Amino acid sequence: SAALYMPMRDLWAGNAAAAEGYYSIGYALEKHGVYFDVVDDDFLEECDIGGAALCSGFAEYRELYIPNVKYISEKAAEAIKKFIAAGGRVYVMNGGMSFDGAPAYDESKISGALVGGGSENLRVMKRTADNAAVYVLYNESTERESFCVSFDETRKGFAANPENGKIFALGSKEYRFELEGG
Repeated sequence: SAALYMPMRDLWAGNAAAAEGYYSIGYALEKHGVYFDVVDDDFLEECDIGGAALCSGFAEYRELYIPNVKYISEKAAEAIKKFIAAGGRVYVMNGGMSFDGAPAYDESKISGALVGGGSENLRVMKRTADNAAVYVLYNESTERESFCVSFDETRKGFAANPENGKIFALGSKEYRFELEGG
């Protein structure tokens, strides 16, 4: 999964661009169905780097998104450099600090759970287990909407209706849903 860096030092210093970048990246990740957590300097300073992942407790992140920040603690910056060297993926918004080996953030390159057919109101969350992937789709609109979506999965798809508890197999790679708003 992914982590979004919370630019606390920049926020305290009044760096409005970092705040805007933080919200912009967060919105883009949500829009593309990327499940993410928020991390800060304390997390980066204390986490372990296991393979190409930032690890702490049960948390494991293979991607780190950094808004256009100016202030990151030295220890956190060193952890980011080690993460990149270990094969971790770091994306940095232009206009802030840069890290060798970290490409510029580009929303068009976000690879999320939802491949096609999304809407501004459709949110997707993906969870994975050893033998399955579970997608939760929800409509953030106040109105009922129809969606036609596709996912990048090789496993057979199933849908569950929480209103009646029924689970059914999905017959193709493209799925049509109607979701109540709210």
